[in-house]
Amino acid sequence: MLKKGMALFAAAAITLTTLIPVPTPAEASTTSTRSHIIVSMDRSGTLANMHGGYVWSNVPDLTSNWSSTNNGRFILKTEWVNINGNGSWIENGYFEGADMNSQYYDGFYMAYGIYNGSTLTYSEKKVVGPSKTVGSGHHHHIKYLGDSVTYWRSTIDNAYQWDVYGFAGDGSHDVGVEANNSASVFNHTSSNKSAVSNLQYYEDGSWKAWNTNAKTIYTDPFNIRVTENWDNTSRTAASWWRI
Repeated sequence: MLKKGMALFAAAAITLTTLIPVPTPAEASTTSTRSHIIVSMDRSGTLANMHGGYVWSNVPDLTSNWSSTNNGRFILKTEWVNINGNGSWIENGYFEGADMNSQYYDGFYMAYGIYNGSTLTYSEKKVVGPSKTVGSGHHHHIKYLGDSVTYWRSTIDNAYQWDVYGFAGDGSHDVGVEANNSASVFNHTSSNKSAVSNLQYYEDGSWKAWNTNAKTIYTDPFNIRVTENWDNTSRTAASWWRI
């Protein structure tokens, strides 16, 4: 799960795009050290179509310790949905730290990573508008709009949107935290700062609640999670999940 190579949705939106030669998708996660604390929901079967994901997510208290001399640092809390059947993805969430140009940003964003053979095109929009108050909750949707139009729509609070060309996915809906440096801090002092709730995935024409088939992906070389664990016992649409 490569996030960030490292996008703004306002009256005049700015899109940053970069072409990154990369190894195969299976190898890509080993090319850059990242901490991942993620929960993941796979499609229900090999013939099922994973067409989107939704999460209610509270604004996190994140610190990447970005600086002009350490301008590649970032930490984020987001959702990912796999698309195109080749390891490509869309993400929708919140990050603090370096953008694609190594400039500082603290706020909402949407992004995609599209593979064409061994080349990855990564693009990002910064989303200006939703409340950034720590602990405030927001709706995050990613949904495939159908074969007739062949594109995906990513929204925050059903108002800020970005459409991405692509095909139906066959993989997973993932939610969690990613960081690329040991200086990053994820503040866990209050559960509402790290919580996500009402996790759903869109499959074969309907929204479905996450269930006990969800799995945890925990690879944390930077030790950014120290006090909280995912709730592994009550994975229902209404349950709160804490990172």
